[in-house]
Amino acid sequence: MASLAGYLPSALLGFVAGTLVDRMSRKAAMIGADLFIAAVSLALVFAAWSGDLPVWLVLTVLALRSVGSAFHTPAISTAAPLLVPADQLTRCAGYTQSLQTIGYIAGTALAGVLYPVWNVSAMVALDVVGAVAACLAVAVIRIPSMEKRPRPAKSGLLRESKEGYDILRRQKGVFFSGRRRSL
Repeated sequence: MASLAGYLPSALLGFVAGTLVDRMSRKAAMIGADLFIAAVSLALVFAAWSGDLPVWLVLTVLALRSVGSAFHTPAISTAAPLLVPADQLTRCAGYTQSLQTIGYIAGTALAGVLYPVWNVSAMVALDVVGAVAACLAVAVIRIPSMEKRPRPAKSGLLRESKEGYDILRRQKGVFFSGRRRSL
């Protein structure tokens, strides 16, 4: 249930969220998504201080954090090419992936060390502090705007989201086609 709550909203909202992010400032999208995730996590901290945490509340927080991630992920993914020279994008992607992996491993290890010493609400509060620090870091950097392209007359959020889905759908190997190939 936790995996579904933590990933399904992001997967379902991904196309629409990406289209919305394309219409707004990357900086505003990243800061807004991080602050939303931090606020949801902070609500969990306050609930934990008041007593036992019901499972439904934890699942709700996981789902809402996933909604925030649905907006944060495309914002940060599309900001990198605006900040990094084109000939360095592959290197940047490698560094980014390495740092994310190290963060996941180190975060899990740190949680394992802190869990016997701290309670869960203190560990989630640490996550909130990290999100606020990330927002401050993003606030001080300059992220160039993408060049505005004129939208077709029949443009709209759902239409553009469907176009993005159709482009992804045409990529080999992304979706299972259901057809079997004979040997």
